[in-house]
Amino acid sequence: MSQPQRSSIPTIRSRKGVSLIELITVMGLVSLIFTVLIALVGQSSALVSQGTQTIFLNQKARFAIDKITPYLATAIANSSSPAIVAPNQKLDAPSAADLLSYTSIQFTTTEDFLAPNYDPKAPYDLLNRPVFFYEIYFEKDTNPIPYTLEDGTQIELGRILLRKYQDSSFNTVDTTAGFHPIAFDVQYFHTHRLEGNTVEVIIHTVGKRKGPAGNRIDVFEQAQGIVDVPSPSYVY
Repeated sequence: MSQPQRSSIPTIRSRKGVSLIELITVMGLVSLIFTVLIALVGQSSALVSQGTQTIFLNQKARFAIDKITPYLATAIANSSSPAIVAPNQKLDAPSAADLLSYTSIQFTTTEDFLAPNYDPKAPYDLLNRPVFFYEIYFEKDTNPIPYTLEDGTQIELGRILLRKYQDSSFNTVDTTAGFHPIAFDVQYFHTHRLEGNTVEVIIHTVGKRKGPAGNRIDVFEQAQGIVDVPSPSYVY
């Protein structure tokens, strides 16, 4: 009886488990993917923080301009004083020094904003309208909270206020009227006149945002507005 022939095809044995090299390779790939994901998440978080802080600071500056506008909208000239007393009109483009020096707006108005019983809706005498002299100005906070920039420099933020004067030359502040705050924690407040009845207001703000490495990065934002007031040449 003939013996059965054995197949010449080698037997393939099943493998169980993985080798140490394969395990190290897989762990390395997983670690690399994990590192990349962490970096992407950190960068995305920083971008979201930047966008959020930028929007907040811009809204803060824009809100301050919106609060200034109604006051200047009441400015009006009379026989002794123009509607906008200061800053003076510049015919040429304002320089950097000009912007830094123009930190207040002095105007004449028929509204006594800081009067204890002031009512913007109260009727007035068209023939005998008294005038008042007000100023919107910027000053450093008297007790500022130190703000430290990334390079370690400390700066003092300021505030925008409204105050009343006793005279049309704006020499004597009416201390009995006090002042009204318009905005706090402002870096700069610039203003200049583009034309006789057009005032440009620029407000700078600063804040911190989260950086990609978890650090804190300074964010500077600016809002700019143009306010039209009654013509200084108009006399009622």
